[in-house]
Amino acid sequence: MLPVLGFVLFLGMPSQFFPPAERNQFHLSVELPGHVGITRSNDLAQQVDAYLAGTPGIIDRYWVVGGSAPSFYYNIIGLGASDPSYAQGMITTDTPTRAREILATLQDDLRLRFPEARVTVKMLAQGPPVDAPVAWLIYGPDLAELRRIGAEVQQAVAAQPETGQAIGGLTNGLPQLRFKVDEDAARAAGLD
Repeated sequence: MLPVLGFVLFLGMPSQFFPPAERNQFHLSVELPGHVGITRSNDLAQQVDAYLAGTPGIIDRYWVVGGSAPSFYYNIIGLGASDPSYAQGMITTDTPTRAREILATLQDDLRLRFPEARVTVKMLAQGPPVDAPVAWLIYGPDLAELRRIGAEVQQAVAAQPETGQAIGGLTNGLPQLRFKVDEDAARAAGLD
C-alpha cells in the first residue's frame, strides 16, 4: 500500500527539479556593453527603476550599480562583481503570487523598452546557483564562424515556446600574450 501511495503522490509533484522559492522577491541584472561607464549604467538603472515603480504590486526596489549586490539569497551568484557596466536590482512584491505574475511579462517588457542593455529577470529558486538553466558553450578559433553558429543556436532556442529568454554573446576573455622562450639564448643573455 505504501509504495502505491508514494507513486500517486509522485504524480502530483511539479516536474521542475529545483522549483521556484515561494518568496515575494525576484532579482534582475542590467548589463551594458563593457566600454560603458558607471554613469550610463546608473542612468539606465534609474530608468528601469522608474518603470518598475509604476508596476502594481511592487513595494520595494534596491539597486547596486557598478557591481553585484551583496548576496541576499543563498544561491544568487555575483556575476558583475566589480563591473561599471553592470547593475543588479532586488525587487520585493506584496505577495509571492504577484511576483510570479509580474515575472510572466516583465522579461519581454524590459527587453523591448531597454534594447541597449541585456536585462535578465530571475525568480528566486531552490538548488545550487546557476547562471542559466540551459547553456551551450561553443568553442573554436574563427570568431566569425562562432558568431554565425551562436546566432543560429540562439535563434533556434528562442523559437521554442518554452524559452523565457535566449541570450547569446561572444566573450573573448582577457587578451593573452604568449612567449616561447629560447632558454639557452635567455641564459646567454643573463636572463635566467
